[in-house]
This record gives sequence, C-alpha cells and structure tokens, in this order.
Amino acid sequence: MIPLNRLSLHAVIPILGVALCAASHAVADSAPAQTGFQRVGAWPYGPSLAVDVDASRNLVFLGAGGGVLILDGSDPTAPALLTEEIRTVGLISDFFYDADDQNLYIAGGEGGT
Repeated sequence: MIPLNRLSLHAVIPILGVALCAASHAVADSAPAQTGFQRVGAWPYGPSLAVDVDASRNLVFLGAGGGVLILDGSDPTAPALLTEEIRTVGLISDFFYDADDQNLYIAGGEGGT
C-alpha cells in the first residue's frame, strides 16, 4: 500500500483534476464513437482548494465550494466517497487536520467556520 501524505496529495489532486476536466470536455464535445471514450461521471463541485489527510486512517479531506468531502484513500487508485455531509456558511478556502485530536479546522471564507 502506498502511504498517503500531504505532499503526494497536493501533487496528485490538481493533476487528476486537470486530466478529468480535459477528458470530460473531450468526451462531451465528441461522439463516443469518434473518441473511444465513454463518459462515466463528472466532478460537480468546482476546484478543491483545501486538501488534507489522516494518514493513519487513510482518510482524504477535500474542500469544495461550501462543503467537505471525505474519501477512503486506502486504495489510491480508486478513492471512495465516504460522506459529503459537512457544510459551511462560506466557501472553504483552507483547512487543517489535527491528527492528535482528530479534528478538522475549516477556514470558511466570509462565513468564518
């Protein structure tokens, strides 16, 4: 298993997002027969500007818009959505996960979460 760490996620998430956007636009703009691609989904949340991990529990936290998505990162090739129930008043600009007390501290724009 590949250990999760902050450096690798900050490097991978933007690249993954660009690749997904490019693939999504290519598929949407062309018939599947012409590209050989089939659209299976899309990321509807806008950019994830806040990313952090709980490496001991293989959890990935993604801040998108006014919500936090928590993913199971135990298989880095296929992260699974666990929940998207955390909502904020403002847009999430950053957050910090404290592994010692297992709290996620959110900077929520003008809402100041």
